[in-house]
Amino acid sequence: HPRQLLGFTLAMLGAAAMASPQILATLELSGEGMRSGGVADIFANIGSLPPQELVGALFPEAFGLERPGDIALTHDHRGLGYWGQGENHWEMAFFVGLPVAVLAGLGARGRRFWVLMAGASLLLMLGGLTPLWWLIRQLPGMGGFRFPVRFGLVFTLSIAVLAGAGVDALLAAGRDLQRRWGRRCLVGAAVLALGISAVGMGIHAQEPALRGALMDHFAAKAERPPPPALPVGAMAASVMPGPEPLALAEVPAKVDRILASLDRSTDPLAAPVLLPVASLCLLGGLMLAAAAGSLQPAGLALGLLALVYTSLWSFGAGYNTRVPMDVFTQEAAALPAIQGVGGRVATVDRQQDTALATDLLSSNLGLMAPGGAVEDVLIPSPLMLLRHEATLALAGLDVGSKGAGEAKLAALAASPALVDLLGVRWLLSVHDLSALGYPRHPSSTARVGLHENIDVLPAAFLVGCAAPTADAYGALPTLDPRTTALVGAPISGLGACPAAVPSGSVVVDRPSPTRVNIRAHTAVPALLVHAATDYPGWTATVDGQPAEIHRANLLFQGIALTQGSHEIELVYAPRTWALWLSLLAWFAGLVAFASRQRSTG
Repeated sequence: HPRQLLGFTLAMLGAAAMASPQILATLELSGEGMRSGGVADIFANIGSLPPQELVGALFPEAFGLERPGDIALTHDHRGLGYWGQGENHWEMAFFVGLPVAVLAGLGARGRRFWVLMAGASLLLMLGGLTPLWWLIRQLPGMGGFRFPVRFGLVFTLSIAVLAGAGVDALLAAGRDLQRRWGRRCLVGAAVLALGISAVGMGIHAQEPALRGALMDHFAAKAERPPPPALPVGAMAASVMPGPEPLALAEVPAKVDRILASLDRSTDPLAAPVLLPVASLCLLGGLMLAAAAGSLQPAGLALGLLALVYTSLWSFGAGYNTRVPMDVFTQEAAALPAIQGVGGRVATVDRQQDTALATDLLSSNLGLMAPGGAVEDVLIPSPLMLLRHEATLALAGLDVGSKGAGEAKLAALAASPALVDLLGVRWLLSVHDLSALGYPRHPSSTARVGLHENIDVLPAAFLVGCAAPTADAYGALPTLDPRTTALVGAPISGLGACPAAVPSGSVVVDRPSPTRVNIRAHTAVPALLVHAATDYPGWTATVDGQPAEIHRANLLFQGIALTQGSHEIELVYAPRTWALWLSLLAWFAGLVAFASRQRSTG
């Protein structure tokens, strides 16, 4: 109805206005981030649901099972438990369950909106296999997304609403409908059990041929060169390496795992099959009991609730593994030394055994470190800007891919000036970095070494030369950051390059994350380089007067100073009109709600 459509549209606009501070901040970050301007089709389709894995909504272990806690390596997305064609199990998994699916079928009549939502989201989950995902990506703000399988959230929401309507329909239905659907459930359970058994017997009969075909398939993939980096942007080759190819020696074990998983997922007496089929039988039994009059509507409702909960619990109860609290509270051996001196921390070759996560101070554990946060160079603020990731890759300090140890060490050895520029005072690694000029600290453990970079540049420093360049990224590998800063345009008042390092002093005080006070003295005009992210919302004053912030060395903030002593203040003050819009929308929403309550009362 047009009035309903108008009301829905106004409600969506009001909700967008209420959330405008977060929405606009996200759009701002997207414009500065790795997906600015949209992404290529090949990148956007990462995370599409393979059509055959739609069966996972009912039988989630059909292609193996792999919980996030089962991943053996830090910063890795896929381990050994899942063998499907998706990116990994824990991002592909969406579970409905047979009881909920049947109830949703019961409730679908007359609820076209939710049926349409379920159907559209299911098509979107398939990504590039349907034109709908392409059309969605043409909408403003949608061009930078990937993992269309995440529309499974909308799909499961739609199915949940339809299932609720199905419960209502079943409770209000006559005994004939209850009896008919109960019989269908029992027949469906029998057909499923027999069909799955037949598939299992066929697999057993053809196992030698299947094993040979799988061996040939994965052996060919192992011998194939890795695909090129995904075309995300001009610096993508350094940021997003292609997936690590399967080694030929790993093929037999992978084939064994697939066949063992197939055996389990096609055995009607194994839990992945028995529990869903049994839940369908119980659903049919509840319906027949209600039809026979031995179960009253209240009992039927409680029975349906218990059955649905049990079905969901059978899959989800242990999916997010529990980690003992002492894992999070234990202190890394390197932590006292790092916090006693300060400076940014980097881990060289980050994909390691998860048992080393604490000693390696993986970025999330570093943020939780007792006594104050550890500043990991991965997140100088804010997350995942393309220019940050590309620079980290040049220095060998990015996450990278599995087995990239030698490549990381080679990049690190070739880029000592970049490591200094990034403010990395401490390097953690399972490799010995002493030969690269980073001595091993006494706080090192047997498996993880703590190495100190004694040549690191301070948080703010002076240079006498600001070199304009249109390709700061290309110039970074040969930059001497102690003498020169790369800028986008000439800065008036500074001398010609090359120039001597200006004599002077810089003292930095950070009273809060959004305010930085700097006292600087320089004997000649110079550029103050502040090693913090140049990002919209930061403003600067020099001696109380507004000053321009120049982007220095691709990443950081630069402020031109004249000869003498200066007080510099940097303040993060993003636009506030979105906050006022949000408050106004909340006020209007509350007034509308109160008015509606009075009119209906």
